[in-house]
Amino acid sequence: MGLQFIIMIAMGGACGAVCRYVAGYGLERLAFLPSHWPIGILFVNILGSLLLGFIAEVYLLKEPVSQAIKAFAVIGFLGGFTTFSAFSLDLVLMIERGALITALSYALISVMGGILALFLGLYAARLMGF
Repeated sequence: MGLQFIIMIAMGGACGAVCRYVAGYGLERLAFLPSHWPIGILFVNILGSLLLGFIAEVYLLKEPVSQAIKAFAVIGFLGGFTTFSAFSLDLVLMIERGALITALSYALISVMGGILALFLGLYAARLMGF
């Protein structure tokens, strides 16, 4: 793991974090759900899973790509974009507030939505001939 690898991760992480903020903040401003429902985090986690499925199919499983590109896209960008730690915090705060139904539904939608989105990303890449 050389300096180029580290720089690619850092650049990807910065881009992913900015995209997460823009997508999450923008969606929460437009959301129709109550403010205690973290729709922005939910959206980026599911979209991140979709992107990971697509990238995994195209660039990790089929097409040979440099380690630096993989580091930028998967470790950096998607690592900075998806927000599992923020998801976990939101979930614990819901539980501590006594909003157990909200917490359970949020956890189920996040996990199942993320898995489904990853499958859809793989399928989309395969449909596109990658």
